[in-house]
Amino acid sequence: MPITPARPDLSTLSLRVFDRAIHPELYPCAVTARIQSGDFRCVLSLGEAGHVILVTLAGESACETLLESSIALPQRGLQLKTPFASGHEASLDLAGVFRWQTRLEFETFDTDGYIAAHERWEADARRACLSRAFECGHRLKLPALSGLSLDLSHDAVLLQAWHTFPDNRAICRIHSRYERL
Repeated sequence: MPITPARPDLSTLSLRVFDRAIHPELYPCAVTARIQSGDFRCVLSLGEAGHVILVTLAGESACETLLESSIALPQRGLQLKTPFASGHEASLDLAGVFRWQTRLEFETFDTDGYIAAHERWEADARRACLSRAFECGHRLKLPALSGLSLDLSHDAVLLQAWHTFPDNRAICRIHSRYERL
């Protein structure tokens, strides 16, 4: 009996950034949190494939998605679409109120290294603002973990999203900063 993967292959993901909100019915979501601090409002969502982050300031929104490339999202408002690649950095001015900066990273491990790294991320999941484990359907296989941590200030939102990929023995991290212009 084949084992169902906990999440899609890392190579099928793409980072897309919009200068508007994306309707939640357009992407799969397992857990969501809403956070507000000062003028910033954030909606954080995790799903089996990745995450969606919506940040709103002064009535304008910016949306970052890390999802499978095959998930159809609107083209209106799309500012960036790139396959997930380690070391990729990007910066955009969005919706006239944000400067968005990001850095994408991923590491692959041998089996023992992945198990040790997975244990560290499991501990981080307990401290994260939002986290979720996605079971693969086999009791001997590690679940895929996802988490979002954020720091809010008067002028910026700092986010770290991370996802483990047991089938790839990889961990990806996205560090994003939404700064008031």
